[in-house]
Amino acid sequence: MRTGALKRVTNDPSENHMPSWSPDDKEIAFSSARDGGKSVWTVNVSDAKDRSLSTADGVATAPSWGGGGKLVYHVLKPRVSQLVLDGNSLTGSENAFPFRVSWASPATFYSV
Repeated sequence: MRTGALKRVTNDPSENHMPSWSPDDKEIAFSSARDGGKSVWTVNVSDAKDRSLSTADGVATAPSWGGGGKLVYHVLKPRVSQLVLDGNSLTGSENAFPFRVSWASPATFYSV
């Protein structure tokens, strides 16, 4: 039953930001300062258990969960920024904007 009450779901003292709800509303993906900011984390909303979902070779931010559990996020490295889908780079040497992508369908997304 929804009560409107606030509930803390992360307990690590690191800064967590840019949350994105999973398609089934059971988890939240987020960027965190943990591990030097190189990981995207998820937390299970019902039991508050968190885990590192993906580790990048740069600062990982702006996770966006699409249909089918796919996760796109931004990775910033010296002189390069790229979009990553489930751990695989989608962009080459061109820079990607560090904004959350917008999903048009379970398989299609747009980056502004």
